[in-house]
Amino acid sequence: MHSSLVFVLLFAFFTIGASFHLTSSRPLRMQKPSLNALSMGGNKAKFGIFSPVVYLAKLALGEAKLNKLRGKVISLHSQAITEWCLQYGAYNLRLKLIKMAKRNGDELGFLI
Repeated sequence: MHSSLVFVLLFAFFTIGASFHLTSSRPLRMQKPSLNALSMGGNKAKFGIFSPVVYLAKLALGEAKLNKLRGKVISLHSQAITEWCLQYGAYNLRLKLIKMAKRNGDELGFLI
């Protein structure tokens, strides 16, 4: 299962890179995080090390496609956590691990 998760993440990364093209001759400017950033339980998502990549993906794919891709990756990751918990008899840790993954994703800037 670990290898399929790695494959999905690499596929998503290369798909984003392959579909990136500019449609105008204007220089790209990074926008500052706005107040409309993703809200997590009432808190604003953090700007992390991967936030610039997320902003580039949003420019390349558009917000709708990015959210759809993000939802698929989060779903696959939650399934991987669930399968791991079932395999090792640690199902009681499942919810804690999913919350930890969400918190880590926020700190790394994936949820901006």
